[in-house]
This record gives sequence, C-alpha cells and structure tokens, in this order.
Amino acid sequence: MRSIQVAPFPRIDLLLNRSTLIYFMEEAQIRVLVRFHFSLTHKGFVVLGQADNLSAHPHNSLFTPVSQGARVFTKVPDAHRDAHLLSIAFC
Repeated sequence: MRSIQVAPFPRIDLLLNRSTLIYFMEEAQIRVLVRFHFSLTHKGFVVLGQADNLSAHPHNSLFTPVSQGARVFTKVPDAHRDAHLLSIAFC
C-alpha cells in the first residue's frame, strides 16, 4: 500500500509490476496507475502481470500496449492530467 501513499519518483524508464494490482480495490489501482504514469519518462514502459487488467477500468487510457502478449505498455502523453484521475490519485 505504500506505493499509493508516497510521492512518486520522477523520470523512471521501466516499471515492473507483476500481478500486484489485482489485490487493490479499484480506487487504489487508479492511484497506483496514475502515479506510475506520472513517474515514467516520455518513452518509459510499464510491465504488468498476467492477472492485471488495464482494459477493465476507466483508466485504461493512461497506457497503450507495446506488446499485449508480454504485457508491456507505454504511457499516453499527458493522460494523467485528467481532472478526475488527478483528484483520485493525489487526494
């Protein structure tokens, strides 16, 4: 849970998150994903586990698949600036 309570690290090139999001409630998942998005460099990547599902949530616009089979995604520029997402992520 600490990942949703502390300030995100800036300028990360690669984030590995292997099947952790499934244990969080939806609001906590949004917080983590918005913070991941904020932390990644413009060309950064996030790797998710097989059980983590971006397409089932309204925050799926934060990332676009690079390799759906390998669960590698890159960020959509400025998508974390959505007022609704920011209010959840940084409240």
